Amino acid sequence: MKHPSVTIKIKMGSPPVPRNLSYTQTCELVRSLLAAGQYEIAAKLCSVLVNAVPDDPETLLFAADILLQGKDASAAANYLERAAGLCGITAAVLLMRSRIALEMNDGDRAIESLGQLIELDKNNHQAYIERGDAFLILGKAEQAKSDYSQAFELNNLDTRSLLQLSRLPGAEISQEQISLLESLLSGGRLQQPEQIYAHFVLANAYDRLGDITRHFDHLKRGNELARGHHHHDPLQHRAIVEKVIDHFPSPFFARKPPPSRHQQRIIFILGMPRSGSTLIEQILCAHSGVRSVGENHYMHQAMGAFLQMNGSGLDFPGAINQQNMAHLGAIADSYLKYIGAAATDEVVVDKSWGDYLYPGVISLIFPNARFVHSRRHPVATCYGCYKVLFGSGLVPFAYSFDQLVSQYRDVDNILEHWKAVLPGKFHTLQYESLVQDQESQTRRLLAFCGLDWEETCLAFHDNTGAIGNASNFQVRSKLYSHAVDEWRKYEEYLGPLMELVETQAQS
Repeated sequence: MKHPSVTIKIKMGSPPVPRNLSYTQTCELVRSLLAAGQYEIAAKLCSVLVNAVPDDPETLLFAADILLQGKDASAAANYLERAAGLCGITAAVLLMRSRIALEMNDGDRAIESLGQLIELDKNNHQAYIERGDAFLILGKAEQAKSDYSQAFELNNLDTRSLLQLSRLPGAEISQEQISLLESLLSGGRLQQPEQIYAHFVLANAYDRLGDITRHFDHLKRGNELARGHHHHDPLQHRAIVEKVIDHFPSPFFARKPPPSRHQQRIIFILGMPRSGSTLIEQILCAHSGVRSVGENHYMHQAMGAFLQMNGSGLDFPGAINQQNMAHLGAIADSYLKYIGAAATDEVVVDKSWGDYLYPGVISLIFPNARFVHSRRHPVATCYGCYKVLFGSGLVPFAYSFDQLVSQYRDVDNILEHWKAVLPGKFHTLQYESLVQDQESQTRRLLAFCGLDWEETCLAFHDNTGAIGNASNFQVRSKLYSHAVDEWRKYEEYLGPLMELVETQAQS
């Protein structure tokens, strides 16, 4: 066991009870807290760990990794540089430095760090994969393609490199590579994560070859395996949605809260993933008066910090009531700490589609906030989720048609509720309408956000900044209409998703 003589003294439970934990137990607790979304407590425990063994580079790198996963890149960078000061520029330091740089949207520095790592170890296939990811985020397809290919050559059992390669525009998976993956799968030579990647690679490859049957077969098998790694309870989620809807009826907002000191103009883009939210973000970010804080967990973390501080023992939404209106500003303070100071004349875009539970609170703490509902044909949206393997834990409902149907309905229901109780705060932008009439829809969007017209918003695809999600290359191209009905060629395989067509027709 590492640091067997180190004892970490903490208080746990309610009421807090003092406990002594070993170094290893504390690390495990930190990981558990992070997995449960309790980032603030995990970060504090990291600080306790570092204070207990301040001269241990591994502990500093552990803390940096935890804070980075919590999206606190600045604090992670501080721990990293302390580690580098103790152990020098090692492979672990360079890898962490590149990851932090990417989180800070500094793709060039990430590429530089990974280049240094490759100079240290030219056979480090992980370095090639991560540099490929950095090139991908910057929209540099050819460089990404080269690095992913090199990574797979170095280790053909790590199939994530080939998955990333299969997602690039114009990249083709060779028949030799297809045969190799089929052989690896049938021979049981891949660990389960690599099996999942391999199935998604083959799904992409057969899709491009026009073999829809094999495409869907591998897609289904990959999703069935991936589902085992993600917990999502549709009934529990629906209960939360209904609880929030019941907690925030129209009369809740009739009593005016105390004047807010937070006058920032923030646009929250909400809805389902793969519904066009990144496209909307890029259109807005092409405006000279707008900056984006991307897709993050900041509002969720700020809410968690408030619930811990509140001390009422109530969870969300019960802890938000008329009696504590004056204290809700603490949520805004925490959120602004995460996104960086925002001037009142600046428009900030937050593309955290999963914040659909929070518009009621957001409208109280940020009275100038506005919300854009990103909407797309339900089958196109859900199948778009199903055919993309998201990062671990990001979209836990994406691996089952039944769960996708349930999620789509829940999100649609709660956003329609917010539109009813927060009139004038919402704008719905239908992807298909945007494709059909780009300029008119863009003008309406900018007007809703209080932004003057700028022609650059029609040329959003010229953006050279970092885009770190599955829509990376689509939003670097001009709008095209062929994707609107692309899902129809898979229609016979889509089963439960077709129920959503009837739901939309009825609504």
